[in-house]
Amino acid sequence: MMRSLLLLLAFSAASLCINVTIKNNCKKIVRPVVQEWVEVGGAPGDVHQEVLNAGQKATFTYTLSTIDVKNGANGKNFARIVTLSDVPMSMYMIDRGAGFDTGMRIGANDATLVPPINCQQATCFAPQTMKSNAVDYVGTFIITFCP
Repeated sequence: MMRSLLLLLAFSAASLCINVTIKNNCKKIVRPVVQEWVEVGGAPGDVHQEVLNAGQKATFTYTLSTIDVKNGANGKNFARIVTLSDVPMSMYMIDRGAGFDTGMRIGANDATLVPPINCQQATCFAPQTMKSNAVDYVGTFIITFCP
């Protein structure tokens, strides 16, 4: 799995739109921070921070090929979406390598049978620290805090 992830990330990523709905199922406010990247490992793009009250959701469109979403500027675990036009393919993941602070779920909003990824506790995916899935390019994802 790790080898296929590295091969996937080795492709150059061109600009495709990524539509993301961020849902807050927590009983408290979450402050999603979205970091856009020109390409994986490349120069950072814009940073956006939103405030979502309990039960709120919002949909955004990003034009860079890679985005990371975490809860707050000091958030630990994060969700990542990478779109690749050369393949065309989308990869999504949750990484808790820097720690864990808020449960998350990420999935493609399409009719594929690829399941979403859930991480609701500090030991999810143990002993690994991340999990990823790849789908044909869909461009629309749902990230849920406190799934």
